[in-house]
Amino acid sequence: MLRPNRRTAVAGLTVAGLMLASCAEETSIPTDTIVANRSAVTPSASRQAEEIFQELAREVPGFGGYYLERDGSLVAYVTDTSQGDQLRQRLASMVAARRLNPDPSLVKGVEVRLARFDFPSLAR
Repeated sequence: MLRPNRRTAVAGLTVAGLMLASCAEETSIPTDTIVANRSAVTPSASRQAEEIFQELAREVPGFGGYYLERDGSLVAYVTDTSQGDQLRQRLASMVAARRLNPDPSLVKGVEVRLARFDFPSLAR
């Protein structure tokens, strides 16, 4: 039976550590994910989103924009929070009609926050 000496043990641990480190640093992104993400951001999709933002700005004075949080909250901004109920109702109807980007099954509610600027000011 072979008995490893100290030098052999250190060399073996070093090689094992290097192998683990190289595995930890390696990141692989599936090609289909890259293609899907690139195709999701087309000029026509950008224009469509901007048109929806402009429509919401016409219908709800002070509308500033929205985004989807990881927890499913659709966070919307408005410069005048007294418009919050109108904005919530409009966004909920647009989500239900599938006019907004988030899948309706992902949206768990609408949260309205105070904005400093409305969408038309930001779009200039």
